[in-house]
Amino acid sequence: MTTAESRDMLVNRLNEKGDEILAGLRRQSMLLERIRGHAESVARVKDHIGRCDLRKCKEHYYYLNRFNRTYDNSPRLRTLNREWGGFMPFTKRYFKVEKDDLLGKGADYAWGFSIGVKYVEAFDIPIAPPVVHTKPHLCVHSAFKSSGKDAFTARHLDFMRDFATKNRLEVSGRAFGNLICSVLDEDKGAITGYFEAWLPVEKA
Repeated sequence: MTTAESRDMLVNRLNEKGDEILAGLRRQSMLLERIRGHAESVARVKDHIGRCDLRKCKEHYYYLNRFNRTYDNSPRLRTLNREWGGFMPFTKRYFKVEKDDLLGKGADYAWGFSIGVKYVEAFDIPIAPPVVHTKPHLCVHSAFKSSGKDAFTARHLDFMRDFATKNRLEVSGRAFGNLICSVLDEDKGAITGYFEAWLPVEKA
């Protein structure tokens, strides 16, 4: 025999179900916004290839799990990969290039993932090292592309460094950015990645 629930229990259960549906609707709304925003980024990235301007980067969080071609498979990084994997497609593929490598003293780079502040707040994502918080700051902004497997290099950002020098700006930190998309380049017959990039600068 099934025991009938009280009126208060029924009200609570209905309210909980309503909250569950509302949370789902909010996530779907953010997902729609993310998809449309990404479509716009893919559509316009080609127009920014090799063209530089000055603007502030957006506030975000990131962590790194690959250095050149070597992955960090430590327990903490494996856990982060699983946790952040649950928030796709709100996360983005992220890269970092150290200041010395930007200045031609090397060619190293690192890869990881980034996510916007509003998603961290909306999903109550816990933030702790090795996750890093980046605040808005002045940058040279541009885009570039890289064709072929493992063709990415710090040298793709040389034109941004040269733009800074020409405009009497000093590189003030590590460059970073996101992979916008990877598509088949029919002319080259290879996969081509399109990247948005940010180079922190300050007045010389």
